[in-house]
Amino acid sequence: MERSLLVRNQNLEAHKWFLFAVAKGDVPHLHSLVTTQLQNGGGIFTVLDKISKACAQVYHPKDYSDANYQQLFLFHKLGGVAVAEPAHRTCGLPSIDATRRFIKPQRLTPSPKMPTVIEMSSNLEISYPSSSTPSPATRKVGFQLMADEIKIESRMRWNARTNMILGICREHSADYSLEFCTVAQPEAIVHGIRDKTLHFASEVSTRLISVGHNY
Repeated sequence: MERSLLVRNQNLEAHKWFLFAVAKGDVPHLHSLVTTQLQNGGGIFTVLDKISKACAQVYHPKDYSDANYQQLFLFHKLGGVAVAEPAHRTCGLPSIDATRRFIKPQRLTPSPKMPTVIEMSSNLEISYPSSSTPSPATRKVGFQLMADEIKIESRMRWNARTNMILGICREHSADYSLEFCTVAQPEAIVHGIRDKTLHFASEVSTRLISVGHNY
């Protein structure tokens, strides 16, 4: 009976330490850590040992959530490898390679001139996949059109995916060929800018349609 009470007292003390660790909130990826240890058959003392190692940054649970991948993806897009790599090392986030395998974004098609129906349909399909489209029985409440303009650097850009020259104003680009076939196309654009019949685009327009539904 004494040995049984001693063991129960030790387990109770360990669970109290576990509650303190949860309440403190400074254990990186605590949910993933506990889930991994329980799946491996570990007990409360094993969990406490892993928590101690995680706080000392000598143990990193690998069961990342979607939010972890999204956070590292955001760091990588905003600051590149110089920001993403320290975030991976210090914040317990997944690596850049693992994030690339998990998140495979599809690029939107920029419009060198006025947007065409094919370009808009392609971008809408990427932004709103068919799997996320509500059923026909869903009653639509309304639509919201949001517009914004982003300042860009005034220069020509070449889109390798579409082989189009970007960065030219839409108002005066109708008479110019923006598909890069030879060096004649960019030279013609340069001559047009010098003659002031053409100018660089100073901002890019974005449009977003939000659909409201009544479920």
